[in-house]
Amino acid sequence: MERLEFIEKVFTLFRVNPENNRDLILIYDDAFSTRKPVDWEKLYKMVISQAEGGLPKPQWFISKFDSCIRPVDYKTADGLKIRCNLKCGRRYDYETYQCSMSLEQIKEKLIRDFKEQFLNAELFDDCKEEWVTI
Repeated sequence: MERLEFIEKVFTLFRVNPENNRDLILIYDDAFSTRKPVDWEKLYKMVISQAEGGLPKPQWFISKFDSCIRPVDYKTADGLKIRCNLKCGRRYDYETYQCSMSLEQIKEKLIRDFKEQFLNAELFDDCKEEWVTI
């Protein structure tokens, strides 16, 4: 379920006519904008079981977001050390944390970010204790 579908279901649950309340839908949509991977289905079930009376204010829903986070499949392990080498001699070191990009996608992003200055990307091999080009 997506965010707008969630809002429409909640409005239906609380008998708020969405056709007459387009502004209200936009307000809730704006309030619910988040980078967190919210499981809208789980949140809807929580609303059904906990909400009482009329349509709760957006803050009530937002306070429930953290208990309805979808597990995210991270493509790279935490703590990988990545180095970006530039043609001018500068180096930028990064460490991965909850990264949803693969190593190849990280390299492509570095190429896009640094354009013609990009020389190469390296990954630190902890076993050999050396930088390996990716």
